[in-house]
Amino acid sequence: YYGWLAVALWFRERFKKAYQYLLKGLKLGEASESQQVIGEVCTWLCYVGGELGIFEEAIKYGERAHTIAKTIELDHWLYIKSLDALGYVYSAMGDKSKVIEIGKGLLDYSHKHSYIRGIVLGHCEIGRSHLIEGDTKSAIESFAKGTQVAGDPMYYQVSNVYLGVSYFLDGRTDEAHEIFEEVIDFSRKFGVEAIGSVAQGCLNVISISKGEMSQGLKMVEGSVGTYFEIGRKYWAASFEHIIGKIFLQIAERSRPMNLTMIFNNVSFLLKNVPFASKKAENHFNRSIEVAKEIGAKGVLGQAYLDLGLLQKAKKRPKQAKECISEAINSFKHCGAETYLKQAKEVLASLK
Repeated sequence: YYGWLAVALWFRERFKKAYQYLLKGLKLGEASESQQVIGEVCTWLCYVGGELGIFEEAIKYGERAHTIAKTIELDHWLYIKSLDALGYVYSAMGDKSKVIEIGKGLLDYSHKHSYIRGIVLGHCEIGRSHLIEGDTKSAIESFAKGTQVAGDPMYYQVSNVYLGVSYFLDGRTDEAHEIFEEVIDFSRKFGVEAIGSVAQGCLNVISISKGEMSQGLKMVEGSVGTYFEIGRKYWAASFEHIIGKIFLQIAERSRPMNLTMIFNNVSFLLKNVPFASKKAENHFNRSIEVAKEIGAKGVLGQAYLDLGLLQKAKKRPKQAKECISEAINSFKHCGAETYLKQAKEVLASLK
């Protein structure tokens, strides 16, 4: 009961409360020596721990759950969920090789047992490994496969929201917008804020790019504040980085604006353009701070890379080299070859 109550709380984005109920459930499972209870509760402790940014603890729970799953014959759900929970945490950490290994393991096991949910999750893990790499087009292919085979509406939306994120990162905002609207509608109907709020945050960023700059930024910053409040540190770090990129683009005038967009956002531009560089720097530093705290190497590398680009634009070569070097170290740790190549090219341009 405590375990499944925690699952419901997880869906509703109440991770701290879910964590407390899971610990109660684990205590009862251990007292009764029920491997089934221990396995299921530890699976969700892994997921929730990933959300809260306690990665090492989460992995221990996930490994314990998966070890138990291997001993319970034909419990496909526990097997694939405990493995996917580990993949979810490793993806937040930015460990591409682990995520690929888990994705392939899920696909092999699930095809062998004709278990559709596991096939969906396997494609999701492979897709996440591509996102760590910076290969958005391959990520789109993987998440599209997940949505195509999903028979369960929840699993469909789990793959769908990441398909939207992949389109978003690939610059295909119209496709991303359509998907995020669908995910948000599902979230509102069934109380699945765990995926709905990510879609809403990305949709707010898209609204900025389409000219709703003041309202869009206000809503994105609101999402970040909520993430910090509920302890969702990985997404807080990710969106801090995204906000930093928005201000970096404003500072560099890298996003072209037509006269209508300028006219509709005169007040916003007058207020923010003079301070855009400083605001970008502050958000990048905040992203770096949180990413370091939880060990999210992928986000850390991306934030350092963009901070380095900002320092380069501000004619601060020493600080730029320091940031890019940090980004390179993070990308090497992750195995993120695409991002690593970009960082090395920027570093070479500073010599």
